[in-house]
Amino acid sequence: MPPVLRVVLRLTSHQISGLFDLFAELIEANQALQLALAEWIFAVLCVQQTPYEPAIASRIRAICRNCRKVRFQIVSYLYCNFKV
Repeated sequence: MPPVLRVVLRLTSHQISGLFDLFAELIEANQALQLALAEWIFAVLCVQQTPYEPAIASRIRAICRNCRKVRFQIVSYLYCNFKV
């Protein structure tokens, strides 16, 4: 289900922090980034107030690390299986 603006705007800082933890866990567990999850990450990042709290920044970095791992696995797979 795509994010609803009314819901996203009402999220508290504590709820956003928990969502970022959940996002990082989902990416790591699935070893993929589905479109719906990417939409939620983008929506929550859009409403996040700056400057980021250190805890929020740490959780965003965890999401980025997990995305980099998934990207590396995809690129490695493509490189190994589709050499030209």
